[in-house]
Amino acid sequence: MKTLVYLFFLSFLISCGNKKYSETIADSDNPNFKTIYPFALRGEMNTVFDILDTLNVKQLNKKEIQIKRRYYERFINQTEKYDYKTKDAVIIPIVDMFHSYWNDVMINNEQLNIADSILIESMSQYLFSSKYKSENISLDTIRNDIHKFSNSFLKEKGYFSNAFGKTGHLYDLFLWKNENVKNYSVELIDETINVTVHLMEDFISTGWSHYTTFGRSYASGWANRKALYCVTSAYDTESENYKISYLTHEGQHFSDYKSYPNLLQKDLEYRAKLVELAKSGTTTKQMIKKFITNASNQPENAHAFANYCVIRDLSKLVLDKRYTTKKNDWISVDSHVIKERSKELFRINTSKLDSIGSNIVIDFIK
Repeated sequence: MKTLVYLFFLSFLISCGNKKYSETIADSDNPNFKTIYPFALRGEMNTVFDILDTLNVKQLNKKEIQIKRRYYERFINQTEKYDYKTKDAVIIPIVDMFHSYWNDVMINNEQLNIADSILIESMSQYLFSSKYKSENISLDTIRNDIHKFSNSFLKEKGYFSNAFGKTGHLYDLFLWKNENVKNYSVELIDETINVTVHLMEDFISTGWSHYTTFGRSYASGWANRKALYCVTSAYDTESENYKISYLTHEGQHFSDYKSYPNLLQKDLEYRAKLVELAKSGTTTKQMIKKFITNASNQPENAHAFANYCVIRDLSKLVLDKRYTTKKNDWISVDSHVIKERSKELFRINTSKLDSIGSNIVIDFIK
């Protein structure tokens, strides 16, 4: 199947970076079945099963029946024979810990702070017994810097990782075996920047959104203060999806980390999505459709809330409407107008952030 590449504390947000989501071509003809994916992408698994429970298998095609069965095997019955993509006995327990954590939050409705603490404790105990006890490093020391000790341990074992960064509200696990490094010059709205991109390959774990959507949608890239990271298999590196929706989007994050060091993820995403639209070529309307499909007016979900705010603000500026998701409304608008108004909104946002103070502003969009 072809692929379309569609706060714990602030320090964890920065270490994990901001994720770019990849979406594969629809594998379902049933419009009700398709509605599960935006909820799964946000980790709202109880809603996913509310929908799946109402779908009669007689109304589903063969592929849909298979996917429904896999959802129940993975999340409800827990009978799935999971492919760990490795036989490494050191790594498999770590993957299991994260799976258990994700399920506790998304299926068992465990309070996030409690689930976070349980995961940190489990991982700390594992790292302590596996390595750090013999080095006279205490459990408390590991607990207090779980990101550092987890990734150091995994690096020593021969893996690249970003364990215990957060994607949205959840601790995540990105774990891969190989990568290539490439340098790019990226043109943004008002500047051109140079970035280093780590092209990641041979994944063992591609994060919780890959887990909840069975690889249909997932975080396919992120930025931190030093570099950009890209799931290579998610992109055709010659496509606009890569050059704009990945490089330009993550490049804006890279720039904003320096310009607005305390800015929250929802605001970072809002700015990057406006730049995506402003710099788009042939995919402007596709971006609008994607933002509408994955929008939510709940600020705790940074990506979805940024989508909502972009569509809301463009609706007002382009269509003189409060908020519209109607396909015909957007079809009638020239793509050039959307791009110019996106650029205008970005510059307005920049001016507002600067007026508050670039080094002190934390959030702005509501």
